[in-house]
Amino acid sequence: MIQQDRNGIFDLLRAYHENVFSINSSNTKITELKTELEAIQEQVITMVLGFVYGRVEFMDYSEDLNNLEKRIKAHAAGTQVEQDDKELISNKAGQLLSIIELTKKSVVV
Repeated sequence: MIQQDRNGIFDLLRAYHENVFSINSSNTKITELKTELEAIQEQVITMVLGFVYGRVEFMDYSEDLNNLEKRIKAHAAGTQVEQDDKELISNKAGQLLSIIELTKKSVVV
């Protein structure tokens, strides 16, 4: 992996963690979506850091995030707070997808 790719991955990880991930809705479906995203987030970040440091093979979690995105879109938000929370979860999933895509491009064939 070249240093430029590594720096780009670290920049995306930093940006991902700088954005606050606070859900204001008490809706159980929104809470479930957040919990699912957090589980995928843990897997993605662990894999990316392990990959960058040469400890693990690349694993593509894009399908998991795309399935989550479909469930987010399928959930009808009743209030503005729920809509804002859906958008936040969707944005965080999109950021994780960007991290995965950059990491995938760094895979040496």
